[in-house]
Parts: sequence; C-alpha cells; structure tokens
Amino acid sequence: MYKNKRGLSEVVTAIIVILLVLVAVGIIWAVVQNLLEEGAGEAEGGVDCISTQISVERVTREGTGADDTTNAYKYNVTVARSTGGPESVSDLRLVFSTSTKSQTVTPAGTIAISELGKQSFTLLQPTDFDTSLESAATKVAVAAVISGRTCNPTGEKAIA
Repeated sequence: MYKNKRGLSEVVTAIIVILLVLVAVGIIWAVVQNLLEEGAGEAEGGVDCISTQISVERVTREGTGADDTTNAYKYNVTVARSTGGPESVSDLRLVFSTSTKSQTVTPAGTIAISELGKQSFTLLQPTDFDTSLESAATKVAVAAVISGRTCNPTGEKAIA
C-alpha cells in the first residue's frame, strides 16, 4: 500500500514539471514573437532605404561667405535618383560638412524626384542652415526620407 502512494506522487510531480515547462515555453514564445514582429518592421524600412539609389550629381558654391544675403555662400545642388526603391521619396536631407562639423539641411519646396529623375536646390549659408558652419562647406551628401524614416546619407560629393 505504501508503494502505490509513492508511485502516485511521482506521476503528480511529472505532470507538474510538464505543465511548468509548457508555461515557460509559452512565455518565451510570446517574447520572441514580439521581437520578431518589431525586427520585421524595421527591416522593411531598411530595404526601402537600401534600394533607393539617390546621390548628389552636381554641387557648386558661389559667394564670399559674408553675413548679408548678397554675399552669403550660395550652394546649387542637383540630386539624381536611379531605379529602385518605393515610388515616392517624401523628403530629402542634405548634409553639408566641413573638416570638423556637419549640418543637415531640409530643402524648401516640394520634393518630386521620381525614378531616373533629377531635382535642383539652391541654399544660402547661413540663411537656410539651422546653425552657421564655421566656414564654407567642403562636401555634401543626400539622405532620402521614406515613409517618415530618414535613410543614411549617401552620394557624397566634394563642393566645387
């Protein structure tokens, strides 16, 4: 009679262990599934950024850099887009840099660069810049904004 009770407790212990394992697996699966869903959303936006080929085709600088608008540095930037990526690029960021600083500028006006298209922008330093760069910018790169996500700057070009 004593042996039957002992066998019964081993069965109960085994069932409790199995139930604990199932609960643990359920908790781990919920966490992993949540991480996978978040990662998939981020990856989707990243693919759009990678497949959108946009670069600075031409950039020139005019002016002496004086604080008045007549002599301020005037940058003429032409941006070109290759094939790939989503149909529309909702916005652009131009990243002007010197040897020590960089400044991101959002061009004014409507951005309308379709595949294989080009668009030109004219910006004044310091008027169109949030903060004044210490000297004339020497390079400019472009970053596409797709579905509210700003991609990494690409297509850097030296300013002539």
